[in-house]
Amino acid sequence: MNRYPIILAHGIARFDILREVLGQTMADIWPGFTFPTDELHYFRNIRSYLQRRGYVAYHTNVAFAGGLPQRAHDLSVEVERILVESGAEKVHVIGHSMGGLDSRYLLRHNLGNLASRVRSLTTIGTPHLGTSFADWGLAPNNVGQEAIVLLRLLFNLDADGFLDLTTERCAAFNAEAEPFEAENEVVYQVVASAQEETAVFLPLQPSHHLIQQFEGQDRFGGANDGLVSLASQYWAAELRRRNGTIKQVLQYAFPVPADHLNQLGWWDLDELAGLHWWNWWPLWRKWRFETAVKQFYAQLARTLWDLSM
Repeated sequence: MNRYPIILAHGIARFDILREVLGQTMADIWPGFTFPTDELHYFRNIRSYLQRRGYVAYHTNVAFAGGLPQRAHDLSVEVERILVESGAEKVHVIGHSMGGLDSRYLLRHNLGNLASRVRSLTTIGTPHLGTSFADWGLAPNNVGQEAIVLLRLLFNLDADGFLDLTTERCAAFNAEAEPFEAENEVVYQVVASAQEETAVFLPLQPSHHLIQQFEGQDRFGGANDGLVSLASQYWAAELRRRNGTIKQVLQYAFPVPADHLNQLGWWDLDELAGLHWWNWWPLWRKWRFETAVKQFYAQLARTLWDLSM
């Protein structure tokens, strides 16, 4: 159905890393072992849903929390692999959170000579303008800098990617990348969502509050998904070329109010608190929400089909 494959690019500190470790351990014991479904994948049940509808879709795996150059390099290797496996001329990339920035960096620097082989980039929940939560966490005397040092010392883990999510770093990257993005042939699309603080996943409520407080003067009143403001997700509606003409950045709203995890098809466990044997309504809401998310990705895939013509 889709002439070009769809690549799902994950964000920083992917929370399903335990699944990857367990899968590798099982593969060492039982060669050829793979998880039968993507029920526990970062993009929960998204790839399988698209595949059942005839779309060619792939997952990627890049540095857990590495800096933007490292993650973008890893992504370029994944894109090249997928191009070879699929035999396709080009690909569509859907990047969630930092996965969107990884993709933009890849294109800007033409890593692997792949800039001409990406037909479109769709970002979902991506902090194009950075996030004030990163600014706060990495400020002097706050926990962010210490956490990065600990990750490096205890696990030999590069965590510089968190630095690339600050508003200062993102502003510098935009200043460098946007003139190039205005001129290239890639179609850029952004998808954004927000949710009230009391409705977001419980661990994200403190960050939601901070973003609301620090970015409350923006055009959306600081509305955010628990990690990224709407203003940052929406990035820019247009990019200006050198000749003065305008390149549109297509902007879409997520079909339902959603926090940063909901955008991936994950339903917050705390939202099932009201589940009892006499009250199955939370399960109905869960099924309805997850269906809406998967249908949205399918709708997005159909728009990418049009771009493949």
